[in-house]
Amino acid sequence: MTGNFTLQRTLVKLFAWMWPNCTRFPVLAKLALCVTCLPLLAGCPAGPTGAHIDVQDARVRQLLPGQTKTVAYADLTNNSPRPINLVSAHSDSARSIEIHQSTTHGDMVAMRRVESIVIPGEETVRLAPGGLHLMLFGVADLPPHIDIELFWADGQVVSIPFRRTSILPDREGMQPSHTWQTSYTNSKSKVASP
Repeated sequence: MTGNFTLQRTLVKLFAWMWPNCTRFPVLAKLALCVTCLPLLAGCPAGPTGAHIDVQDARVRQLLPGQTKTVAYADLTNNSPRPINLVSAHSDSARSIEIHQSTTHGDMVAMRRVESIVIPGEETVRLAPGGLHLMLFGVADLPPHIDIELFWADGQVVSIPFRRTSILPDREGMQPSHTWQTSYTNSKSKVASP
C-alpha cells in the first residue's frame, strides 16, 4: 500500500521533470511518457490508507500477563458508494489474526469467527468491544505500535499502524450497535498467511 503511494509520487515527479526536458523528439517523447505513466497512476491508491478506505482510532489491547492473544479495534469507513469486504488481516507481531464477532444472549457472551466484514457504501463499521473485532494469536511481545495489514476482497491491502492501549475495557463500546448486527457474514474467517 505505502509502496503504491510512493510509486505514484515518484511517477508524478518523473512526469513533471521529463515533460519540459523532452527536446529531441518532443511529440514522440511526450506521447510515450503519457502512454507509460498515466495507466500506472490510474491504478495507484489515492492516499496513504487506500482509495476508498479510511481507518481511524486503530488500537490493540495490551497483553494480559501470561497470555499470547489479544484484540484489535478500529473504525473502518468506506468512502465509495459500493460495499467493500474486509476478508483477512496479517501482522508480523502475531502468528495469526482472525475476524471475530461477539454477541450477548441474556447473561451469556459468545464469540465466533466470521468470514468477512461487509462495510456498506459510504458507511463506517466500528470494531469495538462487544461486537466485531480482530483477534491476534501467538503474540510474544507487543510494542507501543504494530502494523496490521488489512486484506480487502477487491485485492487492496492496507497497512495500518495500531497503537497499544490499556488492558482496561473501553466502556463506550460495550453495547453492540445495529451496524455490527448487519455488517458481517456468517462463516469461518479467512486467515492471512505470512
